[in-house]
Amino acid sequence: MELEIYKYLHDQSDFFDVAEKMSKASSLMPYELLKESMQCKNESDIEKRKGLIEELYTKIKDEILRLKRNQYDSITSKSSDGVTSIENFMKSKLAPFVYPLMPTFCNLVLLLLTIYFIFLMSESTITQQILYISVVMAVVIYGTLMISMVSLVIIKKRFNNSWLNWMLFFLFVLSPLSLFEGPWYRGIIAIVLIIAYGFYAAKKSIKKSIP
Repeated sequence: MELEIYKYLHDQSDFFDVAEKMSKASSLMPYELLKESMQCKNESDIEKRKGLIEELYTKIKDEILRLKRNQYDSITSKSSDGVTSIENFMKSKLAPFVYPLMPTFCNLVLLLLTIYFIFLMSESTITQQILYISVVMAVVIYGTLMISMVSLVIIKKRFNNSWLNWMLFFLFVLSPLSLFEGPWYRGIIAIVLIIAYGFYAAKKSIKKSIP
């Protein structure tokens, strides 16, 4: 529409073409611009109409510049104030690539763990078998919960920002490290803690969805 008005003001187009562009863009225009465009179309005096269109053209250019200034820069991950946001970077650059790959990655890890688990079960004591089973279960539960948390925190932005919630979330992210060292029942402890965090996150860390 802006280009068609420019052509009209330089006698390269007629008013009917401009009016057609206005009608097509009416659903996208702010109320004030829509109101002024209707005034232009309703004005019968040619000179007054051209003056109204010139005013409308100036306001349309200002609106385009305003929208561009406030537009999120998806290339540089910068907001309107020019500061790179970690949240914007994660949503624009990491989430579209990492999140779709997470289920595949988790399935691959689970497959490797299952093969390793079968190998270990063939030559182990009862306590070692309990350890292996509990560790595999802990990893499966952790992976499932992690996929859900990544979706809710990064994609859907339903995380309640608080010091306690973020601290517990990072502890949850690092929780698999506890599976490498400790008593034979460490896998059972990890399962209990991961499930407990899942219940806590559902109650305290995640905002309720708006229907």
